[in-house]
Amino acid sequence: MRYITIVLATLALASVCQASAPGKRIMYYVHQVGGDPASVDFGKNVGLADRGEGVKITKWKVPGVPRPYDMGSIVDGEAVDAWYSDYAAAKVQSSKPIEQKVGENKFFALITAVLTEAGDARKDQVPPPKLTFTEIDELLDVMYAAGVKDKVVTRLSIKLLSVDAYLKRFSAAWWDDAEYHTGL
Repeated sequence: MRYITIVLATLALASVCQASAPGKRIMYYVHQVGGDPASVDFGKNVGLADRGEGVKITKWKVPGVPRPYDMGSIVDGEAVDAWYSDYAAAKVQSSKPIEQKVGENKFFALITAVLTEAGDARKDQVPPPKLTFTEIDELLDVMYAAGVKDKVVTRLSIKLLSVDAYLKRFSAAWWDDAEYHTGL
């Protein structure tokens, strides 16, 4: 039982380290020197400790990456935060199954069709705009009020709902990190 507690505590600490400021700085450093930030495994090949004088590197076994002199030698600030935000977003996108990416593209194509039928200027935007569901609903109402045939409005509504239901199989909150995927 004690072993399980230690393992769980180590795993929790490892995930906290990665998202912490020192963890982001370590991953940024690895990226800057040409290493793969995904190879950083806090607790396994990188150890950090704060003993009152700031965070110190206690363990360094990142393949192909020289150990930094100390945490002070690693850049800090907005550049690290911006890089980490992009890195985390790219990791989310790359981990999606191809079926989800195709579904997201289909949803964006339907948004473009709604914008086109509604006469909205954003119809030519590349990638298509990420509209809220309220905005989509309002555009469908605009189309209906402008005299667009009921069949067109109904068909687009049903297709949007169908693709939304399909994408919810992957994640109930799929829209939060949905993107238009090029190269599919």
